[in-house]
Amino acid sequence: METLDTAQRKARVEHICNYCGGIIKKGESYQWSKHVMDGNIYEWKAHNHCLALVLLLDMQSDGDGIDEETFYEAVNDAFSGNFTLAQKASLLHAKLIYEKNGMKTEF
Repeated sequence: METLDTAQRKARVEHICNYCGGIIKKGESYQWSKHVMDGNIYEWKAHNHCLALVLLLDMQSDGDGIDEETFYEAVNDAFSGNFTLAQKASLLHAKLIYEKNGMKTEF
């Protein structure tokens, strides 16, 4: 995977976060990026707090990027760890998004 472009954008319409599957609401700031993998160009959209979790949890990619399942597993695994209150609050926020979208969490 190669990143071609990234930008902080403000949603003009609703989008789906590629990390958590939650809705990026109209008017909400989000992280946008464009990538190429195996000759295919695609866009990636993410809540700012989901991107923050990716960075906070130091999720490493094998070059193919981080998909929703990898994100979900990392958040689940990390929530029971030794984190600061602010870090736990971010994780809790992700948990609430998962549950709102009908996904089960173990934390």
